[in-house]
Amino acid sequence: MRVTWQFAISLLLGSWAAAGPSSAASVFVQWATPTSSGVLFDPVFATNSVPGSSAEAALAPGAFTGTAFSDGASFSSIAVAAYSGIVDLSFTNTGAVSVCFGGAADACPGGGSFPFDIALDADFAHTVDPMNLASASWSQTLIATLSVNTTGDPTRVVALTFQSGESWSGGAAVASSLSIVPSVQNGGVVQVTTGTASVLQALLSMPAIVLDPGESMQVTLSLQPLAFATGTGFTATTDMSAQLRLLFPAGASLASDAGVPLDWVAVPEPASALLVCSALLALALALVRSGTRS
Repeated sequence: MRVTWQFAISLLLGSWAAAGPSSAASVFVQWATPTSSGVLFDPVFATNSVPGSSAEAALAPGAFTGTAFSDGASFSSIAVAAYSGIVDLSFTNTGAVSVCFGGAADACPGGGSFPFDIALDADFAHTVDPMNLASASWSQTLIATLSVNTTGDPTRVVALTFQSGESWSGGAAVASSLSIVPSVQNGGVVQVTTGTASVLQALLSMPAIVLDPGESMQVTLSLQPLAFATGTGFTATTDMSAQLRLLFPAGASLASDAGVPLDWVAVPEPASALLVCSALLALALALVRSGTRS
């Protein structure tokens, strides 16, 4: 079954290369089912829905979804896939001073918290038929990879691979597996808050990144839900959503090659500003009460 997953992934990557994304920032969706396969790129929003596979990628909100469903009654030699992600998204520091973001709180000079991460939320479901006495199985996979390239620095990668499955024979389960494997390259953190056979919730965070004036970074995101089932009465479903977030310090100037404003890229509201507003509000209320009493 592992060979089947690898075959499906290599097939999809091959069709991606053949299609050729644009040189500017774009999002993509990619699919493979027993009856169709393909890939779509778009500068702003990509979507596809065919029986067994649906996915959406929206650049402006930084939101991605993908659902893969495999029915063992229509067994195929490849897993059903519903990929989405980003290619060729570039940010450039157009300001006069260096900009630092990512990493844990206070990882950047001057303190503060400026996370650069993606939140994953996935549900996994399957059905089995104990009356099917033949060999049967189901499996689910989710691979999430966020990578960043900057001039002169090694590629930074945060990734997470989820796999679960079961093999049946004679109307009973004979083997089962569940693995959740985080991986980082050149810094970063993967936090799994919920990791069971049915639910996965995780946060993939980039390490601290410094962009000097005029320096650029390239961002690539790949989200790969897959589902695989063999045998009548056996099904598997992988249902995923993901949300990007990038906060940077006040005064920083980051320009992207995206064709739309990016809602997930923002300057956090300073805590000091909130305290000042609260103090002013309290003072105003006090004055109102004082005037009312007099």
